[in-house]
Order: sequence, then C-alpha cells, then structure tokens
Amino acid sequence: MLKSDSERLQKIRTHCINIQKTLQNITLDAFKSEDEVDARDVCAFRLFQIGEHCRKLSDELKTQYPKFKWDAAYRFRNVLGHDYEGVSYNAIWKSCKNDIPFLLNYAKEIIGDSEQKADSPGFDALSPREEIEE
Repeated sequence: MLKSDSERLQKIRTHCINIQKTLQNITLDAFKSEDEVDARDVCAFRLFQIGEHCRKLSDELKTQYPKFKWDAAYRFRNVLGHDYEGVSYNAIWKSCKNDIPFLLNYAKEIIGDSEQKADSPGFDALSPREEIEE
C-alpha cells in the first residue's frame, strides 16, 4: 500500500469516527430540525472530505479492496459540493448511519487496525436527493 493511501485511509477513519460521535445522541427527526443544523453541516462536510479522500486513493487499492464503492463516495461528494441546498437530509442521515459504520470497519481492516473483517457492501449509492422511508 502506498504511503499516501495509508494516510488517506487514516483520515477517512477519523472522519467516520467524528460522524459517529456527532450523531451519537441524535434521532432522525432531531437531525432534520433547525436545532441540529450544525450536526447536519458537520456530517455533510465530513462526507465531502471522505469522498475527496476516496477519489485520491490509488486505483491499485480500490481494485484490491472492492467491497466499498469508492467512486460512489466521490459522486456523493460532488453532489454535496455542487448542490448542497438540494441534498436531502435523509440522504445524509442514511449515509452516516448505514455507510459510515461499514467504511470505518473496512478502513480499519485495510490499514490493519482491526482483526474484525468487514462484510457489508458499504455505500449503497443512494442518490443524495432520494428520500428514505421513516
């Protein structure tokens, strides 16, 4: 693994942990409320950063570790960056609650930070504008 890949995976791992900490005691309804605008912004920013780091990972690493949809994370980042006002709060929530735990475990697995093997498919390529059922 390239040194830059290792550094990027460490940053991805840190962003995942911070997203989980941010949402630790927040419900979906609260997340969508005006009271949690800071939490939404923090999560969106960290998802944006994760997508950028995913884009910069080497093709070799992405091929060697195909369980995660690295390109979907970058596409999500593009929507966050270019159409933030059009992004569904539900999409941000779903990505943070469903995709981030998998990505955290997978990043740990790749960098050798965990003995636990990840077995979920990761980013489900949800459209950032798609609503989820409550």
